[in-house]
Formats: sequence, C-alpha cells, structure tokens
Amino acid sequence: MNFPLNPKFLLEYAELIKKFGEGEAACMAVARYDNDIIASNNLRDIKAYCKVHQISYLTTMDILYIAYKKGIMTEANVDEFIYYNVSGANPSRIPFLSLAKFIASKPAICNLYRTAV
Repeated sequence: MNFPLNPKFLLEYAELIKKFGEGEAACMAVARYDNDIIASNNLRDIKAYCKVHQISYLTTMDILYIAYKKGIMTEANVDEFIYYNVSGANPSRIPFLSLAKFIASKPAICNLYRTAV
C-alpha cells in the first residue's frame, strides 16, 4: 500500500512518528483519516489513540476468533497457529494460549467485530 499523499495524513504521521514506530504511526494516521480499522497486538501504543479518535481495532485473537466463527479455521487450527506463533525463535505476544481461553475471557467486542461474525 502506498502512503496517502493528502497533507492531513502526512501531518498526522509527522506528529505520531515522534512517539511511535513507523508502522503504528502510519496505521493510525491512515485509520484516522480514511475511516479504516487497525489490526495490531501493540495495544500499549494504539489503544489510547484509537479511543480518542474512535478508531476500531482488532488483535490477532480477534481475527482468529472471526475466522473460527466464519468456519475458515477450526478450533484446532487456531490453537496450532497460536502455538507456532508463541513458541518460535521470534515469539509473538499473544495473551491467550488457546481459543477456548480467549472465549472464556469474554472479550470486549467492537462494532466492527460484531458485524464481522
């Protein structure tokens, strides 16, 4: 994806890059002005910004749950994905080690998440 050349995107990105990494800054700027969503596990960086600017976001677990609910992945597929992503040489930070534990946590669901499942 090419970064939009609209000045409002660029100005927002210029401010965000002072506090966040390039990826988070770009995603937040685009989502804010293009009415998009953010997919990220880096909630420490994005959560407050998303709340202030009313931006929906999804985590890896949200996306895996949607794939499960839509029949794209089985529970075993999801658990296998989680296992390989948390146990590799460069492990991901996924807060649940199984889909069942995620579901049991009764996660908060954003409007987009509701319509996706």
